Amino acid sequence: MIHSINHVLLRVGVRVELLVCLALLVGCANHKAPEPNTDAADALRPLLNSERIRQRFGSYGIEVLRDTSQLRISDLYSTDCDKKRTTRTHALVLYTNPISDLIAAEHKQIKSGASLGAVFKQSGWQITKHHRYFGRVDVSTHQAFLQTRMRMSETAELAVHIYELQVHKGQSSLPYAVIAELHHPDYLRLSDLKTLYPHEYHQGTTLNPQTQQILRQLEESLIVALTGIGEPQ
Repeated sequence: MIHSINHVLLRVGVRVELLVCLALLVGCANHKAPEPNTDAADALRPLLNSERIRQRFGSYGIEVLRDTSQLRISDLYSTDCDKKRTTRTHALVLYTNPISDLIAAEHKQIKSGASLGAVFKQSGWQITKHHRYFGRVDVSTHQAFLQTRMRMSETAELAVHIYELQVHKGQSSLPYAVIAELHHPDYLRLSDLKTLYPHEYHQGTTLNPQTQQILRQLEESLIVALTGIGEPQ
């Protein structure tokens, strides 16, 4: 009798595992970003990039590809059922120097590979983004990056978002970095950014020399992401 019960439980367990895996596979296959929705945007706007990725794809991780006193290059990724990574956001962080002593402890954690926004949030700092630019970047000359890191087979123009990140706590308001983010189209398209930041979007679509320089650095960081060679100037 016990043997029969164990056999039944084993079969049920296997079936449950198969059903769970099947559900995950369906989820893994469904990577198309939803159409922009104002109500959804209101809920997503306060979230950190890491929180949005985890909510959208069910997992989140960060790989720091280069970190110096001036900048950090990283890939924010999700993993699928086969534990394969897909870069959802490629980020170039240009630190504001010098870093204030008030956030030295948080900066040390970030330099150790932690997610930037999560570190400040956990330490009780409020985060403000001052948006500088919304646009698209032609990455057709970086097919290796698209195929290897973002796992895309087709050439695409990717949405880019550049902003200055400041942190606030009590009477302290401190600049931390200028951040340029390149997004996988299954995560954020330009239309999604427009829906997330409708008021700021129309003020941030014009290129200026400083923005152009950051975009050049962002493009150079794609080479670093693949080879580890070179560094944005």
